[in-house]
Amino acid sequence: MPKIFISYRRGDSIAYAGRIHDHLSQHFGADEVFMDIGGIAPGEDFVNVLDARVADSDVVIALIGPGWLNASDERGRRIDQPDDFVRYELAAALEQGKRLIPVLVSGARMPGADQLPPALARRVSPMTSTHSSARSSAGHRCSGNSWNWRLPSAGVVGGRQVPPASRC
Repeated sequence: MPKIFISYRRGDSIAYAGRIHDHLSQHFGADEVFMDIGGIAPGEDFVNVLDARVADSDVVIALIGPGWLNASDERGRRIDQPDDFVRYELAAALEQGKRLIPVLVSGARMPGADQLPPALARRVSPMTSTHSSARSSAGHRCSGNSWNWRLPSAGVVGGRQVPPASRC
């Protein structure tokens, strides 16, 4: 069975992350899909769990909403900060050669290499030059379309198609 890691910004795409998690868990099994909420027990070391789960994954799904790139705090853009968990997860996935699938939601656009921090930009090719999967936000539905996409490569996910769902 494949191991799937879902990376997302809580303020940007948590609803999508939850729906994708539920859908993939139903198809592949809950133990095969990781999302930090519910996947890390109270008292566990967050970074150690992320390290282990990224290392154990076959596929990392990076949910990118319209605020993903420019989310900021008092120190500036979060993606530019080494302690940003989204950056940490994606840099670890790229460093380990994991299959990274960007999923664009709510009208987001794929960031260019020149918009990303060096930790991601120097390995940006897997992220910005791969096919992404775009989803809309029309009432938490996929504009009337069902989720009918395939996690790529039979070697990665056993060639199993994610079945269509009426809601995303």
